[in-house]
This record gives sequence, structure tokens and C-alpha cells, in this order.
Amino acid sequence: MTDARTKVVFGGLSPDDAKVMAETVYMGEIDFEEAKESLMKPVTVGYDRTTLSNESESSGGSRGSGRSESDGWSRSASQGRTTREELLIFREELTQNEGTTTGSSHSTGSSTSESSNWSRSSGWSEALLPILVS
Repeated sequence: MTDARTKVVFGGLSPDDAKVMAETVYMGEIDFEEAKESLMKPVTVGYDRTTLSNESESSGGSRGSGRSESDGWSRSASQGRTTREELLIFREELTQNEGTTTGSSHSTGSSTSESSNWSRSSGWSEALLPILVS
């Protein structure tokens, strides 16, 4: 293996043999102690407590109107009977009362309403911000 410039490695090696093979094949080309850029990621090493504030404001309103109208009518009829007693003689008089009452009504109404509102709120909360080290 020492004199060949082209080296071919086939699989099936044990872990110990693969380590010897990699050190021999890549001798002088790979620094196993060198940090690899693709593996560099930030690491959280602690947290800072911070205060967050918030505010909100809202407003709104409404307006409405309405109108109503109604018509009506009525009719009634009545009938009566009267009995009188005079000196132990019963005398019955039939009194026929009949009448009809009719009527009508009409009403109209309208209304208007308006409202508005406004509110404002503010507050705060605490949060933990991570301290990152690359």
C-alpha cells in the first residue's frame, strides 16, 4: 500500500481495520482535530431575564334606526236577557239587546340610536432570552 498512488478500498472491514485503513489512505490530508465549519452551531449557555411591554388601543361605534307602522280593527256583538220578580209572580221579559261596535287604529313609530366606544390597555411580562455562544 505504500507505493501505490491510486488506492481502492472495498467495504466489509471491521471498525479497527477501517480506522487503520482511513489513517493510511488519507495520511496528511485530513486533520482529525480540525473544527469542521458545517458542525459549528450556537450553544445556549444561560439566560437573561428581560421585561416586555405591550399596549393596545381599540375603538368602534354603531348607528341604527328603525320605523314601524301598524293598522288594526275590531268588532264586537252582544246580547242580553233580563228577568224581573214582582210580588211573587215571576214574569220573564226577554230583552233583546244587540249592538255592534267597530273601530280602527293606526300607529307609526320610529327610533334612532348611536353608540361609540374606546379602550386602551397596557401591560408587561417577563421573558428569558437565551445567551448563545458559537
